[in-house]
Amino acid sequence: ISDYFNNLIRKYDYQTKISRIIIGSGQIGVGGENVLALNSPLSIVYGLAFDEPNNIFYFSEAVGHRIRKVDFSSI
Repeated sequence: ISDYFNNLIRKYDYQTKISRIIIGSGQIGVGGENVLALNSPLSIVYGLAFDEPNNIFYFSEAVGHRIRKVDFSSI
């Protein structure tokens, strides 16, 4: 889930009905390369895609004008 106004990406568990932050520090900004996904500043996330077989998550940011990639197999 893109938490647009809080600059976070959350994962929602439908069984427990609990969401947790998986990407983003809550700070707006650009950068965040080569840091933990939870420490990365985000800038208005609006596009999300998950490559489940490879455990890779892609998202786009409006302010940074870029597509970012998080490899969850390395976390």
